[in-house]
Amino acid sequence: MPEIDTTKDDLLRTLETERDWWRAVLDLAGEEVDVTGDEEIDGSWTLKTLLGHITGWRDLTISRLEAAERGSGMPTAPWPATMPEETEDDVDAINAWFDERSQAASLESAVEQLFGQIDTMEALVRRMSDEDLFTVGKFSRFGEGFDAIPIGPALIGYSITHVHQDHAPALEAWLTARRGQHAELPPTPSDLGYDE
Repeated sequence: MPEIDTTKDDLLRTLETERDWWRAVLDLAGEEVDVTGDEEIDGSWTLKTLLGHITGWRDLTISRLEAAERGSGMPTAPWPATMPEETEDDVDAINAWFDERSQAASLESAVEQLFGQIDTMEALVRRMSDEDLFTVGKFSRFGEGFDAIPIGPALIGYSITHVHQDHAPALEAWLTARRGQHAELPPTPSDLGYDE
């Protein structure tokens, strides 16, 4: 893992860029035809289930940041306590739980949650001290990885990197096919030195 030299302004700029990127995706998606959220993105995701997947994991990001801000306690996972997160099969089961939950939601609520989470992460970053955000190992009690990377770049960086490495290419291809022309999206946010 390379050394991460990140400031609070870098975190906030990354979150703002993420917000702008999602606004552009949703604007382009609804430019010619109304979007329902049930559109298939790549054979395994619809727009709603993809948003549900992203916001489900970002609920955990927010829980971790809130626990770090409090300075005590452990983060609470947004899925049932009976579901562990120890193996790939466990993660697949969690993703299936997110998928099932998101199918019942409206697209409007999924979009509202996406942008609301970005607002919440920004507010947390603004309130947290630089010491809490950038001290390596301060939150090692949260699990593997937190002993090597400060919590701010680790959580914000992972949340952003996951979307843009694993899901953005399929979204861009879907937008291009939907519109019949290349989907021109704004630049992706910084990964803050985080690499999956």
